[in-house]
Amino acid sequence: MAGGLMLVFLMSFAPPKLTVNPAVITETDSVTLNCQPPSSVSQSKCYFRMKRGGPAKTLSCLQNLSGAELLKMTNKISPAEFNVTCFYLYGSVSPDSEITSIIVLSTLPPTLSVNPAVITETDSVTLNCQPPSSVSQSKCYFRMKRGGTAKTLSCLQNLSGAELLKMTNKISPAEFNVTCFYLYGSVSPESEISSIIVRSE
Repeated sequence: MAGGLMLVFLMSFAPPKLTVNPAVITETDSVTLNCQPPSSVSQSKCYFRMKRGGPAKTLSCLQNLSGAELLKMTNKISPAEFNVTCFYLYGSVSPDSEITSIIVLSTLPPTLSVNPAVITETDSVTLNCQPPSSVSQSKCYFRMKRGGTAKTLSCLQNLSGAELLKMTNKISPAEFNVTCFYLYGSVSPESEISSIIVRSE
């Protein structure tokens, strides 16, 4: 009997499992917070902390929040990171879940692809800088090296190897570590680097 009581006691104090999806959003995007108590515990309300030791917010255990709502409830401005935990009440307070991070950015970075990645001076490469689907842009900004001057081009742009060399004052063979960004109220974060190699004929 004592063993059974101990099992119930331990189960009632098991921490919930917290998941967030997606983990990186903008102010206008939404994130789903899913605080899952053990299956033996029936709860619709859970308690979330947006930082270690912070005040607890009473929300649904499955809750959608926009980036703007997260910022408002914590008096933060973007970009901001939240180390979120949750707990529940079941007779007493459960342990906190493990920490899960949410990042709220002013804007999301674009995705950059280049094709093909190796060309000659007379060949062409297609640069495709894709902002998030929620952002409508025809003009993007490309850097041909880290910290270099940004070139204003179409988000989908064809360039010959000779044009790449000319705009950067290089001669072949040459490698370009290309990034791109866009403007949407403010400057977006830059894309990941994509490399282009221009070989001699």
